[in-house]
Amino acid sequence: GTYNYVLITTPLSTDITQAIVSDKRRNIFPQTRGITSKELDGFEITTLASSSENAYAKQLYENTELKYDASTDVKGPFDLAVYCEKKVSNGTAKCVIIGSPYFIESSIDQIASKSNSDLFFAAVTEMTDNELHTTVAVKSYGYENLVFKYRTMVIYLGVVCLLLPLSFIVAGIAIVIIRKKK
Repeated sequence: GTYNYVLITTPLSTDITQAIVSDKRRNIFPQTRGITSKELDGFEITTLASSSENAYAKQLYENTELKYDASTDVKGPFDLAVYCEKKVSNGTAKCVIIGSPYFIESSIDQIASKSNSDLFFAAVTEMTDNELHTTVAVKSYGYENLVFKYRTMVIYLGVVCLLLPLSFIVAGIAIVIIRKKK
């Protein structure tokens, strides 16, 4: 898909984001909404990723100009992904909130070098109480993502459609001439 508004950020260093931060990778948040975390009694909220200090929230209409307007825009920074925990009577309730509905879409995740799915799987792993967990990411072996430049395609077409058939014709003629001489 096409995403008009994309935020690219380095996640904050937490137990969940440790692998992404240590590899110096970034996450991509297409068409994201900022999350405003409030202090709530009994909740422990950990910010996994946030926008910069210069971020601002704006109502987008058809002809909206993307300039900061102090009278209408909300100044950032905003959380983009948070991990929440709350102690309850029979254990701990855990939740991850990610502001982008397209965060783990495969095309976005490929652009992010699998950082988005790594963050998602690390958060899910953190929420499970299993002693041993293994997560195997799905890998597509399709050809729909092959992209060639125009010049490269013309060269390939020239070789396959012209040079290869001509080489067979020339080889065939050479074989016929050699056999007629014998």
